[in-house]
Amino acid sequence: MIRDFLKHNWPRYLYGSIFLILVDLLMLVTPRVIGMIVDEIRGGAQDLNLVGLLIMAVIGVAFGLFITRLFWRVFIMGAARRFEYYTRKTLFEKLLTLPPTFYDKTRVGDLMARFTNDVNAVRMAMGPAVVMIIDAVFLVTVTIFAMGLFTNWSLTWISIAPLPALAIVSTFFGKMIHKRFKLVQASFSDLTDTIEESISGVRLIKSYGIEDLRNETLTEKSNLYVDKNMNLVKVWGMFFPLTQTLSMLGSVLATLFGGRMVILGQITLGEYITFTSYLGMLVWPMTAFGWVINIIQRGRAPTEGLWKSLKKRTILLRTIQSKS
Repeated sequence: MIRDFLKHNWPRYLYGSIFLILVDLLMLVTPRVIGMIVDEIRGGAQDLNLVGLLIMAVIGVAFGLFITRLFWRVFIMGAARRFEYYTRKTLFEKLLTLPPTFYDKTRVGDLMARFTNDVNAVRMAMGPAVVMIIDAVFLVTVTIFAMGLFTNWSLTWISIAPLPALAIVSTFFGKMIHKRFKLVQASFSDLTDTIEESISGVRLIKSYGIEDLRNETLTEKSNLYVDKNMNLVKVWGMFFPLTQTLSMLGSVLATLFGGRMVILGQITLGEYITFTSYLGMLVWPMTAFGWVINIIQRGRAPTEGLWKSLKKRTILLRTIQSKS
């Protein structure tokens, strides 16, 4: 399904990726220009025309960021929404081709879960996750290169030392998130199936006077769904603060060693401000790296479920057709 969609919509992702890369490149300009302005003012601002041109350059970059950010959102996020529509349409058309015997063996709650939570999770993997992957790879690479080129390579290597630990933590937590999200999806399927049975069979429930029994069953399913979500949230709650802490360790190291270099005259104040600005830019892609792991693992679980579900439906349909 994903392969068929990308076959017809890959230009949207290509154009969106190009604009997103332009955004990342433009973001590198502003810290460098601000550092030049600081050094110029600190040196007495002898050339006011140069300062004015630098300020105009910052304004121009801001306008360029507005345009490029608009277009990458239109292309990438728009493609993700198209995939959401395409997936639901494909699933619904598939359901219309299946015989009545299939619905006797398949829970309605499971089908509802496929059309709601599962599709939304995969859409996130096809949209925001793509953006975060590009930022986590391209922006980190060019930012580190700019930090070393415009400031100091020794300070750069010291400041990015915590980043490998971030990759290890993200991989470890990503596996846990994947397992727990699959349990959440299964619990949601049970809950929606129970709700559907209770609503569609409300007359039968009232006829037999088993309202309390159904209420207890629904409460049990609801509590189980909450518990599974809380187990996921506990891992998620540890994951993101930990990734942000590791990302911010670089700022601490930059302050300790970079401040000393400014005092000793090894780098200028403007270069230090440029460096810290670039380092601050690394916090987002490093955090985005964690988000990517989380979103992809969330999207991977329902994708596997959708694939297995469609496979079972196809096998069942072929079996029925062969018997008939």
